[in-house]
Amino acid sequence: MKIKDKILPTFILCLSVYSVPSMSGDIGTVNIEWTANIITWGCTVSSASSDMTVPLGTWSTRNFSSGDYTTPVGFTISLSGCNSNTVAATFTGTSDSTNSNYLALSSTSTSTNVAIEIKDSTKKLLPLNTISSANAVDSSGNVTMNFFANYIGTGSNVTAGTANADATFTLTYE
Repeated sequence: MKIKDKILPTFILCLSVYSVPSMSGDIGTVNIEWTANIITWGCTVSSASSDMTVPLGTWSTRNFSSGDYTTPVGFTISLSGCNSNTVAATFTGTSDSTNSNYLALSSTSTSTNVAIEIKDSTKKLLPLNTISSANAVDSSGNVTMNFFANYIGTGSNVTAGTANADATFTLTYE
């Protein structure tokens, strides 16, 4: 065997074993912390309580001045399969520009100086983004939460037209 045949493989082996020292160094440590809560499944919202429409009626503009309101109309949120002792609801949506406690009419509504007031089961104002009082879950895991809604005048010169709004409710379990 020729010497050249022995030197070349040895040279290639040496190159593959040799490594260049790293030029990068530790530039710092970043600590990332993740947190979460794992909960038991809450409740199932009944189909009648999902995507519901609450008709508030037809009213004359003569019924309104600032602070005047229409007859409250009841609506119910029914839940089943609850694994908690109590359930409460928080309504969210676009707040009225004159009073953030009230739900503003949608941008497609044509009536002005009117908002929607949401009330709890005792017909007391339940401001937007405020959790309701807790409702007890029965021994079968069911709960019925009762609320009311009505129009309320937010300024003088209420104008006639459509007066619709959208809200979302979030449930809190304990």
